[in-house]
Amino acid sequence: MGSKQSTHVRVWRATLDSTSAIMLRPDALTLKGGEDNFIHLTEQGVSIVASKLNITTDPMNISKGVLFREQLGYLQMLPSSCVMPIAGCTINIPGTGMLAGIGKNLTVLASATAFG
Repeated sequence: MGSKQSTHVRVWRATLDSTSAIMLRPDALTLKGGEDNFIHLTEQGVSIVASKLNITTDPMNISKGVLFREQLGYLQMLPSSCVMPIAGCTINIPGTGMLAGIGKNLTVLASATAFG
């Protein structure tokens, strides 16, 4: 089953002299910020080429050493003492989200075979 390869390309720029652009093809999207900075998206994956890369996220989404994840912001503001210790990190066991998804699929499969 062959597909016809199209060579249509659309490019949007703010001005004719602008170095940044959005390039849209039938099989890819490219966001260009300058000569050395761009993001290229295809079905195979995402390529990021940048001289500097800044990522902003909540502290709860940052894992330290795969096992530890930051607590919520308000828990970090409470003082920790010997009488009432407050952990700054929670233990994040890898694969727990994957096991929850597998458990749901197994219950659906078991109920389908029991009633089917």
